[in-house]
Amino acid sequence: MDHAARLLLSHMDFLEDLTHDDHAILCAQPAPHGPLFAWLEEQFHELGPLAWAVLRESLREHECEALAHKVMTGAHAQTEGDLQELRLELRDLLNRMQIEDIKEQQKLLVLQAQQDPSVLERYRALEQRRNALLNAAAKTA
Repeated sequence: MDHAARLLLSHMDFLEDLTHDDHAILCAQPAPHGPLFAWLEEQFHELGPLAWAVLRESLREHECEALAHKVMTGAHAQTEGDLQELRLELRDLLNRMQIEDIKEQQKLLVLQAQQDPSVLERYRALEQRRNALLNAAAKTA
């Protein structure tokens, strides 16, 4: 989560490339990460891509300020390098997050299938999505 936050705070324009599912999975994360991603997306829609220095000022006294400061300082804070590689890193992180989310949904569906066999269709659809994400991850590795 920290690395995804770091990448998006450093390269806010990466938000342009995210799918609806990507945005949903980021904003659904528990606090403090979910609220930071939701705030960042709101800023992006209102103001467009901003530099970290501008975002840092906007975060003053905001509930997410401490997390943003933490991920943007320290040994792993630098997100310099080839932008395409950084985009691929973010894509890999998002794919893994979606895979984990799908696994959790599938666990619930297996339990529900005992009472309602029709949920197995949703399970199969999730399995196809999970396999597509796994294949995409294998190609970028």
